[in-house]
Amino acid sequence: MIKKYYSDIDVVTAARQRTINIFKTAPKITLAISGGKDSIVLNDIVFKLCQSGEVDKSKLVVDFIDEEAIYPCIETIVKKMRLQWLSIGVPFRWWCIEVKHFNCFNSLTQDESFICWDRFKKDVWVRKMPPFAITDHPLLNKRTDTYQAFMEKVNKGCVQLLGIRCDESLHRVSNIAKKKSFDKMYPIYDMTDKDVFRYILENNCDLPDAYIYLYQTGASLRRLRLSQFFSIDTAVSLVNMCEYYPDLFDKICKREPNAYMAMLYYDTELFRRQKESKQVKRDADIDYKAKVLELLYDDAYFATKSAKRTQQTLKRMVMANSAMISNKNYKRIYNTLIGGDPKGRSCRAILIDIYDNTRKDIVHV
Repeated sequence: MIKKYYSDIDVVTAARQRTINIFKTAPKITLAISGGKDSIVLNDIVFKLCQSGEVDKSKLVVDFIDEEAIYPCIETIVKKMRLQWLSIGVPFRWWCIEVKHFNCFNSLTQDESFICWDRFKKDVWVRKMPPFAITDHPLLNKRTDTYQAFMEKVNKGCVQLLGIRCDESLHRVSNIAKKKSFDKMYPIYDMTDKDVFRYILENNCDLPDAYIYLYQTGASLRRLRLSQFFSIDTAVSLVNMCEYYPDLFDKICKREPNAYMAMLYYDTELFRRQKESKQVKRDADIDYKAKVLELLYDDAYFATKSAKRTQQTLKRMVMANSAMISNKNYKRIYNTLIGGDPKGRSCRAILIDIYDNTRKDIVHV
């Protein structure tokens, strides 16, 4: 069971106090930034504490993993951060390395990977590598490591500060609540989306234009996420952002030819969405349980490792909880089987939703 505790101090004060405590106790610290909204807030908090002398900046190193396919405004923001940190003598490592990412566009060709800064595709890189970038390291297994695995090795013995928040997902809440080690710390973990944007406004922080453009396309505050373009959760933003970054989408299609699938099928089950149409039956009239059971036992449909892993996870879930699963849950299961769930986030969220609905039914009875 996850318990919530309330404090008499605000979330910004709490984040500063946590950061100060970490600097007092940890011998070495790394700050991981991405250029996203959460990263901007954490970066500003830590920088101001270093600048004021409230923490020992000599313990700190700042890391940025450049994923190649990023928005131009993100690159601009991170370059400003780099100059900011260098101006007070804190090392800033800008990594442009060949690490492996998941690529939802290649699932039909049974190749779910994307190699950032692929040396064999230099002529179609989305953007040029900055001249100051770090391109190699003795601990790096090129084209095999994910950036998470690589950073674990590079920062062994350090405490990593990450801009991760509970408000982002139930999975994050669960992971942070169960956390027992101190190698990764999350000073802003209890901030909400509104807290993040309020901090950026009140502290006059630079915000990537992509957030504003994405909001203008109709995305809610909770959906304002900027990540590498080939994730199942963010691929749809490629379509919505074409109006603002037309050249970027062309470059991405040259780099990853299957990216055109986002344009053609972004509103279909392939991306866990369903096109609104008068021809589409109402959910209540669709037997999603039958559709799920048909898919779960069709082993030939799941061709990739992550797809098979998702199939087995959901098969066990259905077998163990069939009496508690509603048609709405079966719809989510079906969409997850079709769209994939390489990080297991949807599977965990579905299971939590099943148990939450069951508890509500018991209370109503």
